Amino acid sequence: MWPRELDDRSFHLRQIKDTIEEDEFDEYPFLIFEQPSRISVVNDTYKYAVPVLSPYKDDHLLGYLALPGQYQAHWVDLCYLIVYHRNAYSTLRKAIEQLGDGEAKDVLSQNFSSVGAILKYLLYARGMIIEELLAAKGLVNPALPRFKEFTIKNRFDYIWDSDKVLGSRDHIFKDPLSDDMKKIMRMS
Repeated sequence: MWPRELDDRSFHLRQIKDTIEEDEFDEYPFLIFEQPSRISVVNDTYKYAVPVLSPYKDDHLLGYLALPGQYQAHWVDLCYLIVYHRNAYSTLRKAIEQLGDGEAKDVLSQNFSSVGAILKYLLYARGMIIEELLAAKGLVNPALPRFKEFTIKNRFDYIWDSDKVLGSRDHIFKDPLSDDMKKIMRMS
């Protein structure tokens, strides 16, 4: 099981309960992350390459954040999901504003609410993952329970499930980076 904190079948990421509000969306400081890259690090004995994230805000580089190599594909997926849901949110918002009252507006409003809830969860998860990466301080193979949890929940569409429901699913507690889980995640 991974990590020890999950032995009691508790979770690190909270369940989706609400949507992002329009004013929250307008004020959120969306960061842009380029594809993970590698920087050279030199210490007293050798030189090596470290995968890093480069966050930007308003075309200004904010710095670098070390990212373990085995998480790169999952990080890129998370960033793409945020961009997709951010664009879907904006598109649905404009469409709803242009519609008069009626059934079409009601359906779009439900979709808008769902997209907003997913976007809020993705932004929350990314924030929690960034906190984990900062706390890892560039360790080569850090324990990242929130990142692992997000990877499983996202892959199997568990982001809506309560902790009680999740606790009954054995594979939620497996390491998504293990060979066994990689096979399961490819097949489903």
